[in-house]
Amino acid sequence: MKRFIGFEHGMGIGGWLTNYKRFNVLPQDRRLCLTIGDMEHFAAYITEKDIEYIAELGMDHVRLGFDQIVIEESPYVYREEIFGHIDRFILWCKKHGLNIVLNLHKAIGNYCDIEEEIELLDDDELKNRFVALWLQFEKRYHEDNSIAFELLNEVRDVDPEKWNSLADKTVNAIRKTNPERKLIIGSTYWNEVNKLKHLRIYNDENIIYTFHTYAPFEFTHQRSVLQTCPLYYN
Repeated sequence: MKRFIGFEHGMGIGGWLTNYKRFNVLPQDRRLCLTIGDMEHFAAYITEKDIEYIAELGMDHVRLGFDQIVIEESPYVYREEIFGHIDRFILWCKKHGLNIVLNLHKAIGNYCDIEEEIELLDDDELKNRFVALWLQFEKRYHEDNSIAFELLNEVRDVDPEKWNSLADKTVNAIRKTNPERKLIIGSTYWNEVNKLKHLRIYNDENIIYTFHTYAPFEFTHQRSVLQTCPLYYN
């Protein structure tokens, strides 16, 4: 078994550039809007002190989730201000000896826990925007192959071949300019371990496969916003 050196014990940062809005409680016409308050949140929520503390805990990497609506101002147009926050985050991590996973946490059309009017894997334009977004990241961080890209967090319960097709399109697009970028790919049904068997396997040592497990859910999500009642253990 090969080891993913430098990415063996880490933690994720949520609530900064992702998961700061619950789409299921917002009207449809407000779901893709960002406000002044959102931008203030992005500028202040995570600081270098947080990264320093994570390093002091003995972690070797940080998984940074971001939402497509945070990065993408409009189709194929990206917010430089948000990329600036990510640039600073990367500098902080490097200063404190932490590796980095950049994770597209919520893609337009795949907001994992709600129904979408237009599903990512059923819409050619959304799929093209998905690939273009990752190519933008590759262009920006092309010179730094220590940064891993996790293509999409928790693909919904969809036909695995539809996801395999989009993942393959994205991998091939990135590989045209960078054969060494570490790419992390999970399967469908919210990265369910039993769905790994449906995931396309590549003859590529720089592709890493991932799964999520939450059992028992009541324990792993205690006090979480995903709990429908305040169920937790003391």
